[in-house]
Amino acid sequence: DAETKAFMGLKQCEGESDQLQILQSVKNFVIGSVMSKNHFMQLGLLPVLKDIMSKSTTDEILIQLADCVASLSLPTLPPDSENFRIEPNLSLSHDPMDTSTSAVIPTEEQNAYEMFKQGFHTLLFQLVPNKNTCLLKSVVRALTNLFSASCAPKDIVEDNILKVSALLNHEDELVVYYTAQFLARVCSSRFLPASTVLPFVPQESSIDLPTSTRLPKDILESQSALMPLRKIQSILLPDALRILLHLLKERPISKLSQCAALDAISQITFDNSDSAEIVLDSDATSAISVFIEFVKQSENVLLQFYACYCIANLIRAQDLSENLLKAIRLLVIPTLLRISHTERNDSHGIMMKEVAPLVLARLIEKHSNLQQTVVETGLLTNATAFLSGLESPTLYRALANRLLLLASSCSLYIGGRQILAGSLSVVRSLLTHSSSFVRAAACRVVQSLSRSLKQLRTSLVDSQVVEPLFALLSDSSPDVKLNASAAICNLVLAFSASKDEIIKSGGWKKLIPLLQSSCVELRCNILWALRNMIYATEGAVKREILTEMGAKSWELLFSDDHVDIQIQTMVLVRNVVCKDSVLLLEEPASIGYHLDIRKILLDKLAVGRTEMTRQCLFVICNICSEFNYKSFGMDEEILGYIRKSLTHPEECIRHVAVLCLINLTWVSLDNETVSRKRTLKELGFEEILLSLKPKESGRLLEQINTCLSQFTTSFPFNTTDVNMDMVD
Repeated sequence: DAETKAFMGLKQCEGESDQLQILQSVKNFVIGSVMSKNHFMQLGLLPVLKDIMSKSTTDEILIQLADCVASLSLPTLPPDSENFRIEPNLSLSHDPMDTSTSAVIPTEEQNAYEMFKQGFHTLLFQLVPNKNTCLLKSVVRALTNLFSASCAPKDIVEDNILKVSALLNHEDELVVYYTAQFLARVCSSRFLPASTVLPFVPQESSIDLPTSTRLPKDILESQSALMPLRKIQSILLPDALRILLHLLKERPISKLSQCAALDAISQITFDNSDSAEIVLDSDATSAISVFIEFVKQSENVLLQFYACYCIANLIRAQDLSENLLKAIRLLVIPTLLRISHTERNDSHGIMMKEVAPLVLARLIEKHSNLQQTVVETGLLTNATAFLSGLESPTLYRALANRLLLLASSCSLYIGGRQILAGSLSVVRSLLTHSSSFVRAAACRVVQSLSRSLKQLRTSLVDSQVVEPLFALLSDSSPDVKLNASAAICNLVLAFSASKDEIIKSGGWKKLIPLLQSSCVELRCNILWALRNMIYATEGAVKREILTEMGAKSWELLFSDDHVDIQIQTMVLVRNVVCKDSVLLLEEPASIGYHLDIRKILLDKLAVGRTEMTRQCLFVICNICSEFNYKSFGMDEEILGYIRKSLTHPEECIRHVAVLCLINLTWVSLDNETVSRKRTLKELGFEEILLSLKPKESGRLLEQINTCLSQFTTSFPFNTTDVNMDMVD
């Protein structure tokens, strides 16, 4: 046929004029024709194109080659195909250029993947910069299409990115347009997992109050999935970002180019405080007002969408003024909701329908009042309708992002949870959806609903979400596991029917093996779940959990590379020994191993980290609250750390040290109490407390007075030892 004849002719011809003519024919065949693309790929077109591109120096030939690459790199399956899917079946750490990975590349991206493997992106980068404007357009357009694929490598040579970004200053607007598009694609956040795009950053709260799961700040800010994006963003800062802002404010460019510039800005500022600071510092009022004006004045929906995206990123990086809050409530939120329901079915329409709910979810994530605004639109009341009509595989990401919007709408606003609870049956059905993105997002909804209200956690049991959530701990997707574990953390929070059901079914048996996961976020969530599960649980259950963990788990956790994991592990010990110190101090045979708590505490206290010191002191406090184990706190080395902590610069450390002394001086008629107090006085603890008294205030001063009164009291009075069990 004609295509085969063209391929054979291209493979055999030697003259440049023949090459140019045949390449033009090949380009015409593949543009817009999936069947032709598949046919040429089966014939082996890529090696032939690569050979010509690596040798040719003729601009006209290189233009045709770049145009062929641009077309071939686009998805190759039509949207109505049964096999079409837009999500990559990739692990969080997948590197498409690493042949040792077993991850599957999406079928529609096989052409792009093969081009990356054969190095077409490297050949294209070598053609930049170039004096031929037409060639530049074709090359940057080809790079844009290639890097639109989810399988695009993130380890791009810095010089290559800088060479292309320099084209933002080009005199030809189409070159500028394609360059901005390339920058948006090369640092795209579109394929990031749910746990990364919507991290549910909690409000500041005391660590000693019952709260739902949250990743420690250091872990949250260094998620592995974000690292490649952060690296590329840093390359583009500050120069490329400032040029893009200049394009919007100063240079007269078309609406199309404005869209591309806003798109690039939205990706460069995605969860990046440095880039947001550059935008705001350049001229805070001007930058925000420019984006607001685009939303307010433009009739171009795409322009409004990208402007809203930029606003959402900046809002996450700064405090809200009253005027800005008003603009978001009255303008930005309604605009994003309208765009989420767009009926456009072109590529831009599908993209906006997919991404707009996520942008809105990120916009309101940290602000309860904005969540209330969304809830008052009736979105949660009509949640079932909001999630309907998205059964096509091409819309799975749109469905997932709508779920994330529902989750974000009630992550802080309690009123939203009560309304959304009415749609639990729909959410439950999506926990077993064929798309990993949808399953992960459905877990986020459960996580929001189970955050604080006991009655809602009971509703979750009634809706039978516990069993499918635990099944998802074995899911093939790391992100699904991560989100399922986060939801389970909340289901075992405090006293609820869900916690009772999980304990009765031995739910810890599915959690404990994941403590050895290579994913630090998952290890943290599992630790949090076990902490919540052990809180105020009877000793027999604690014993079973400790037996299941084994000595190896403790060894790995206390030597974890992440200090936060070590701290959370100490909190787990804190909850174990609350009223049940016997499990670790006297009954090693009952759990199958011996855990040397004294040595562990002394090793961690010696390091001197504030939060670890605080948690170690809480463990000592809990042990000493039991009459039979007060001698544990009288150990010479442990007393040395308690004494040192009484004068620690941090009040939180001084506070726990005083609690330890309250338990050690608790008054009873036995001679041991008298002996302990005498020893503590001789060691100067009473004098230290007296010296602290004039300097302290509030709750800490009350505790100091309590301890001093116990030093001077020789008969029992109405007081109790201090137990510091902890859910957090």
